[in-house]
Amino acid sequence: MRFSIGGIFAECAGCARHDFFPALAISAGRRDVYICAHCGNEAVYSELVSRIGKEAVRRAADKQPGAPIG
Repeated sequence: MRFSIGGIFAECAGCARHDFFPALAISAGRRDVYICAHCGNEAVYSELVSRIGKEAVRRAADKQPGAPIG
């Protein structure tokens, strides 16, 4: 599964890929944890959504004329 908001996909912190599966198959008590389908890195749903938000802010700043670089 992929998480996307406004066309921006959440990326795995380990490999920067976008495909995840729920850890629910591993443990019923881990409803908010997802596993990267490529490298097996664990990610909490709120972290994935937060990364999307940070990327959206970065992209918006890049579009503004005169925006500072970095």
